[in-house]
Amino acid sequence: MSAPDNRLYRFDAFLLDAGSRIQLRESAIVRLTPKAFETLLVLVQNAVQVVEKDRLLSPAGEPCWSADGGRIAFIMLVNNLKARTNIFQIDSAGGNLERLTVGPSQDRRPSLSPDGSKLAFQTNRDGIYEIYVMRLR
Repeated sequence: MSAPDNRLYRFDAFLLDAGSRIQLRESAIVRLTPKAFETLLVLVQNAVQVVEKDRLLSPAGEPCWSADGGRIAFIMLVNNLKARTNIFQIDSAGGNLERLTVGPSQDRRPSLSPDGSKLAFQTNRDGIYEIYVMRLR
């Protein structure tokens, strides 16, 4: 299980707070869309490496909105070499990012239950693709 990135990244007049998911410029918040933040974070985390176009352009996908519109579950590529994806959840305002699945598998096609208490998803963690259901609260 990998720990979430809670580091601060400094470059020029900017500070990127990976844990809080915000960017600051001289102590003022710079508003970014979640996609723009993820792209910037990938670039900063890999500052001494070449980042492949596919990894940069599509770190997240397959969004699934909760019935009340308050949350979005989605997949994110967490290991480009092994095509490993996990499922994350974020509130619709772009905050409170939470990793829901962890492991060496491809977790994909998230679907939230109508009351938001469960997540169904497809995974190959047992060697073949199956549907799993997990309790969220």
